[in-house]
Amino acid sequence: MPIRCFVSVDIEDPSVMSKVESLQRELLLTHADLRLVNPKSIHLTLLFLGEVEETVAKGICGVLRGKELSPKKVRLEGLGLFPSASRPNVVWIGIASGAEELNAAACRVASLLKPFGFSPDEKGFQAHVTIARVRSGRNKDRLLEKVRELGRVQVGEVSTSPVRLKKSTLTPVGPIYETLCEAVP
Repeated sequence: MPIRCFVSVDIEDPSVMSKVESLQRELLLTHADLRLVNPKSIHLTLLFLGEVEETVAKGICGVLRGKELSPKKVRLEGLGLFPSASRPNVVWIGIASGAEELNAAACRVASLLKPFGFSPDEKGFQAHVTIARVRSGRNKDRLLEKVRELGRVQVGEVSTSPVRLKKSTLTPVGPIYETLCEAVP
């Protein structure tokens, strides 16, 4: 049976989670139509895999185990929008330092998983932490103004988790993530 998966590093620092909650409260004041990401689930996706068979997920775990892939520290700073300010779908926190290490980890993961048929994102890798999804254009101008206002906000420097293969179960209240394995040397 296929399972929805991605490879990521998690942000587990309580002070950063608290700062994310504070930023999300500010975004809600715009009354934009947002679905917030649970601050306890924030992560940096290195490679989205989509639906994979359980046997493939087990094979991926076998490849990832024992590898040193994780960047040690990242500094989170500033808010932005994907794909653009004119068509915002995602509100994200940027990476002020550690992006090179994240990029190297994403490339390494893609290389390791190439035999399973996975390749890097065609749009290129851009390290970020998603904190909200924009569901409609309601109050878009107010949202854009708030994101511009918080464009340089300091969120914090954190150590990341090991690289993890995560299962994502979509529910009406948001995704539920489960760690299937992690790359620990």
